Amino acid sequence: MPPFGGTRPADQRKAQRHSILISLLHTWSEVFLRLDIADAEMENRKFLRSRLKMLTLLIPVLCKEGALEAARHAAFLFAEKCVARVQLVEVLEEVEKGRAVAYQSPAALRRREKSSMRDALTRTCAVLDDAGVPYTWKRVFGPPEKTIAVYAATNGADVVVLDASGLGFFRKWGLLAKLWRLSPKPITMLH
Repeated sequence: MPPFGGTRPADQRKAQRHSILISLLHTWSEVFLRLDIADAEMENRKFLRSRLKMLTLLIPVLCKEGALEAARHAAFLFAEKCVARVQLVEVLEEVEKGRAVAYQSPAALRRREKSSMRDALTRTCAVLDDAGVPYTWKRVFGPPEKTIAVYAATNGADVVVLDASGLGFFRKWGLLAKLWRLSPKPITMLH
């Protein structure tokens, strides 16, 4: 027996081992608790993502400047996991209804308009390609407002993103006013 009522060295070692074991058990319980919380948060995020709907954007290309701002906006939304895909629509005026038909053939006028819009479409597609955004494109002829509204309604677009940076003041607001009247889809105008 140790002098003055102290504990033996064997008992001290046993108490140290016991305190180390208790601290290890406490640490492991904290780790498992944090893992359970992280797992629950991941399940919650997966559930929320499955409940959220990814959007399909319709981007009309209306002028020779293209729809670069709309494509950049779509690329940002795609990176944020808000957009599933993009539909590009190259809207060309009906050349048969203009005055130029009196001086040139409709086929030549259509070829000229297609070639002038090709660069705009190429620049817009390049922005989407760089961001890895899946997209489809189609060329349609007709008045821009009606054509965009019909295309948005028939092809399942959720939002129309209109890049109006290359349009004049009156054309921009006239186009937007007619689109709001003709289309039930939400319209976002970038300028």
